[in-house]
Amino acid sequence: MESHTKNKQSIEKIDQMAKLAFDGMGITSAKELSDGCFNAVYLVELMDGRKTVLKISPPHDALIQIYEKDLMYAEVEAIRLTAEQTDVPVPQIYYYDRTKKLCDGEFYFMTAYEDEPLGRHINELAKEDLTILRTEMGSITKKINEVKGPAFGYLGQPELFCDTWFDAFYMMMDNMLLDAQRFDTDLYIDKNELREMLKKEKDLFNQVKEPRLIFWDLHEGNLFYRGTKITGIIDFERAFFGDILMEFGFRVHHEDKTDFYNGYGIASLSEAEKRRCLWYDYYLFAMMAAECPFRKYDTDWLEKWTNKMAKECIARLCSI
Repeated sequence: MESHTKNKQSIEKIDQMAKLAFDGMGITSAKELSDGCFNAVYLVELMDGRKTVLKISPPHDALIQIYEKDLMYAEVEAIRLTAEQTDVPVPQIYYYDRTKKLCDGEFYFMTAYEDEPLGRHINELAKEDLTILRTEMGSITKKINEVKGPAFGYLGQPELFCDTWFDAFYMMMDNMLLDAQRFDTDLYIDKNELREMLKKEKDLFNQVKEPRLIFWDLHEGNLFYRGTKITGIIDFERAFFGDILMEFGFRVHHEDKTDFYNGYGIASLSEAEKRRCLWYDYYLFAMMAAECPFRKYDTDWLEKWTNKMAKECIARLCSI
């Protein structure tokens, strides 16, 4: 998708980046990978034949949401923590530059996976193969969630860390509401009413005692596979420390949760956990609806879908 935040660079500039990262090694080609919505991403071939992926953050003056500050740092840090503490197949970061000297954004070079994205072939797979892969999605999610954090909050903004999960989630929700207010985005409920609703359920969120590493975006589109084995994971940029129930596998639109639950090792959720999931469903879709005016996408299908889902989720949340 085309997005206002994509910081595209010329072939000459990418060659300079590669020479900085790989001891003077230039490139033979750079092909833009257009699947993402936030960063500019390129498949780069070096002069010696090696392939790598280059990811470039938005320019410093790009209009972004509050939680999107320092997302590239968050991603690199989340990959580092996951690599150090688990056997999850994360990419290797070859070089990370935060100086913004070569271009007006941060950038890094990482592993270029040779296998196929699972999301691209999801409808072609046999049911039994998909069951195996989605079960592994559950087990991989659990491994990531076993990484503990020092506090709750955005991984890229440690200055905003909170001691309790309620305080962190309230801050995340409040920031989303402030972003929505900038473009007068309809979130299908009065914003102050929503804040008061959330405050009344403080004890529900404070049942979560340990901050865990949350990928938050672990869906089929961010997974690579070969046969019935997941071989790679990308896009850790939205990682934070929080409640494990924030993960994709627990979301309402992930309809068949049986395989995911089996892989994660849980049979069912308590009533309190289900209630928190309703809040997280709404937060996800409201945040995605709020982001559309920021991104200035070249299509409106995402805006229509996220608004539909946000409306349904808040109706469900208010009815129980």
